[in-house]
Amino acid sequence: PNFPVLNVWVVLLIVIAICAVFGVINGVVISYLNVPAFIGTLGMQLIVYGIALVVTNSVPIGGYRADYIAVTQGKVGPIPLLFI
Repeated sequence: PNFPVLNVWVVLLIVIAICAVFGVINGVVISYLNVPAFIGTLGMQLIVYGIALVVTNSVPIGGYRADYIAVTQGKVGPIPLLFI
């Protein structure tokens, strides 16, 4: 897929916002519709997977840019960035 090139920190903020939206939807489904948490979460997983297939046209995404890789391998002191 041909996605726009964005700053890594902008991408992280977008991802956090999208995850928050899906988390709220999941919470509403579980709380107000009385769906068991496991079933609601599993259903949301399938929905998100389907959206990902549509957005990427079922094409694997590869060739990550160096700044994206740097975030996954960087550290703040002794703590890896992935734990923060």
